[in-house]
Amino acid sequence: MSDAHRTTPHNPQHLGRWKLAAALAGVALLLSGYLAAVALTGDGRPAGCGDAAGCGQVLTSRWSKVVGLPTAVLATGLYAMVLVMLVRGKQLGGLALATAAGAMLGAAGWFTGLQVLSVGALCKYCLATHTAGIALAAVLLRDTPPKRAATGMALGFLGTAVLAATQLMTAPPALSAAPVEAGAGGQRAGRVLTLLNGGLTVNLAEERVSGDPDSKKLLVEFFDYACPHCRHAHGLLAARTDLARVYLPVPLNPDCNSFIDELPMDAFAHSCDLALTALALHHVAPDQMHTFDDWAFGEGWPRTADQALAFAKTLADPAAMVAARNDPKHMARLKRNVNAWGTARDNDLVGGLPVLMAPGGGLMYGPLGDGSTLDALFDAPLPDASDALPNSPSNNAEPNRP
Repeated sequence: MSDAHRTTPHNPQHLGRWKLAAALAGVALLLSGYLAAVALTGDGRPAGCGDAAGCGQVLTSRWSKVVGLPTAVLATGLYAMVLVMLVRGKQLGGLALATAAGAMLGAAGWFTGLQVLSVGALCKYCLATHTAGIALAAVLLRDTPPKRAATGMALGFLGTAVLAATQLMTAPPALSAAPVEAGAGGQRAGRVLTLLNGGLTVNLAEERVSGDPDSKKLLVEFFDYACPHCRHAHGLLAARTDLARVYLPVPLNPDCNSFIDELPMDAFAHSCDLALTALALHHVAPDQMHTFDDWAFGEGWPRTADQALAFAKTLADPAAMVAARNDPKHMARLKRNVNAWGTARDNDLVGGLPVLMAPGGGLMYGPLGDGSTLDALFDAPLPDASDALPNSPSNNAEPNRP
């Protein structure tokens, strides 16, 4: 097809669309370039995306890279190429631009679908970039002859399909575990635990504990039923029959967690209710908690608030569950956990969930990897269980535990 079939800015009818295309390419280039720079030089989380932000969840997922290269780098290259072609060629309607338009549309569909269906979170930077790309593709295709547009679209979609297939065939990278901070797991005296540099005191007689509370391998957990790393940890820890565990829910939801500015992902919209339902069930039917946890973290995860309450009512007396669910003491306990976690996070003692503490031993937070570092939490010797703190409850007190 000759250049006579292409439109140029010298034609007043198309000058506005050429300028619009160049502007949209510039916007998309800036956005994707920023994401690429963050991916290559930072922790993958742009401004406003900390440990508990949706964009952070997306941009640190397995889908944020292809064969080890951040996909934002590929996007930056694409938009830079389009902008150069527009500025230097000063024309629209070419096959190369139509192919680029097909790649933009294909990438927008693929990566937005992954955010919704796989990651379960939406990245505002990614959506803004894709929106600019879709608008740019529409402008480019508007001035492309139909046959050439169809050919370019096919080539662009093929390129996206190759990228998608490469990502699907590439095994997810092994989840590396966060390091263990030796000696940071707090202290214990009998069944009273002092954690997070004194920021939280836990009496095992009043908490949910599985296993022997006097165990030398006692593990205290901050977790959220909607947290993917917590779900992974649940599977690893459930296989460790040598551990005793203390369960302290910490919802990452601004409705009950003032340390969180936005939901990490859509599933966290139910975090507060899930935690309260679990606390209520433990009060009514503590022996059913393992069943509830396996269901909450199992097939069908993440669960909604209505699903959790309905399931809990099958495990305990429904009327008792409703009464316990409305008991303000459970919200008070939840706020205690949240305040302890949030204050410790602000003081750089902990980060994202789960947080695992071995009183008298170590502390770690975030992903567990293959679980091989768990034993390092217990390297430091635990104080003797008979060494009680002043005014601590008797070591003979029996905890409420499943």
